[in-house]
Amino acid sequence: MTRPPSPLTMLFSHHTKRREFIRLLGGAAVAWPLAARPQQPAMPVFGILLVFSRESGRTFTEPLRAYMQALGYVEGRNIVFDVRYADGKVDRLPTPIFE
Repeated sequence: MTRPPSPLTMLFSHHTKRREFIRLLGGAAVAWPLAARPQQPAMPVFGILLVFSRESGRTFTEPLRAYMQALGYVEGRNIVFDVRYADGKVDRLPTPIFE
């Protein structure tokens, strides 16, 4: 009585073609880094709403960015600054939640 060959036995048997084996290894090599890649941690977002225009708002945002960098926060590496400008039009800002 003969047992049916296992997939592993078939893989390494003399019937397996060389190209099929190389294709199998190549597919595993491509898929493995995608599955093993660690998930990126979420970066904190520092949101700023300014009534000023972009040009006049720099007098506020540049010192703030320099201060945050002195504390060890580097934009794009461990913090994201999201600055929005209303260009002097208060109605462009969202309504406050707490009134």
